[in-house]
Amino acid sequence: KGQRGQGVEYRRGTLQRFTDYVNDKNDFPISQFSSRYDGASEAIGYGKTLMMYHMLRRKVGDDNFKKALQIFYRNNKFKVASFDDIEKAFEDATGKDYKDYFAQWVNRKGAPQLELKNVQVTKKNNKYNLKFDIIQIQKDKSFAIDIPIVIADKFGTKTMIIHSKDKETKFSLTAANKPLKLFIDPQFDVFRRLDPREIPASFSKAYGSKKMLIVLPDKSDNLYSLYKNFADEWVKGSSSKIEIK
Repeated sequence: KGQRGQGVEYRRGTLQRFTDYVNDKNDFPISQFSSRYDGASEAIGYGKTLMMYHMLRRKVGDDNFKKALQIFYRNNKFKVASFDDIEKAFEDATGKDYKDYFAQWVNRKGAPQLELKNVQVTKKNNKYNLKFDIIQIQKDKSFAIDIPIVIADKFGTKTMIIHSKDKETKFSLTAANKPLKLFIDPQFDVFRRLDPREIPASFSKAYGSKKMLIVLPDKSDNLYSLYKNFADEWVKGSSSKIEIK
């Protein structure tokens, strides 16, 4: 999808499925994934794993990413391999330690959820100072994440990577031109739970909800029977979580 220019939408859809389907009761680390059996297991086993590799590729670069996978293949073909072997291949390819990265994304469940607060722009000595806070609002402990940010001024945009490892991280940047807009992870490069304002309405939101309410039109409406039949079909097998009014 990325090679066809559709990577952003695909990653947003991947993160939306995790946001809609996965909760405290059905979440598990990808190290425990064996096969998909429902929406949540697919969102973790396929979606979270996809994002884990995407973030790793951005961290090490395309050349080292390919080199690491080549090393992994050569060292493990015709063998049973694990994420530990993948980790070792990336360490051999880059000369860096990725133990914490794999421990966080492979062996830990959950996902960060980000909120932008306290954005301020001040001018001093013909330069502009941009301050903002990024809050990790999930209930679990904080994640160590590299967050792409885009700052727009009247001349264009500038992209940079900032690192967040605490529940609340304060940032301060100096710019020659007045910042007009600030975007946090606009390309959906970070594995995280999405804000409702980032995603369109979808049936997956309803499917993944713990409880659902279907409101039918008045019985005098010409479409009542159509909607009633639709609702009855939907409720089959899920009457405990769906209410019709």
